[in-house]
Amino acid sequence: MFLSSRNIIINKFIKKLEDKMLGPFLIIKKIEALYKLKLSTFMKVYNVFHSNLLRANLGNSLINQIQESPRSIVTLKGEKYELNDILNSR
Repeated sequence: MFLSSRNIIINKFIKKLEDKMLGPFLIIKKIEALYKLKLSTFMKVYNVFHSNLLRANLGNSLINQIQESPRSIVTLKGEKYELNDILNSR
């Protein structure tokens, strides 16, 4: 399970750069809508959390989604370019 970092103070300089979810952590016990997690020893918080703060660990959802790079690019004018490297992309 991943734990939301919304209410947990992390020593980072900029809040925007903090991880949204922490983990993965193992579930020790389920108590109705609460979960007791096995946290890291450096985390100084109580280890029982409501299910709203948790997300399931789905693993890598992009395992079979490998996209091959195109060998060449053809423009609308019919010009053909060979692609060696992608230098910068967003």
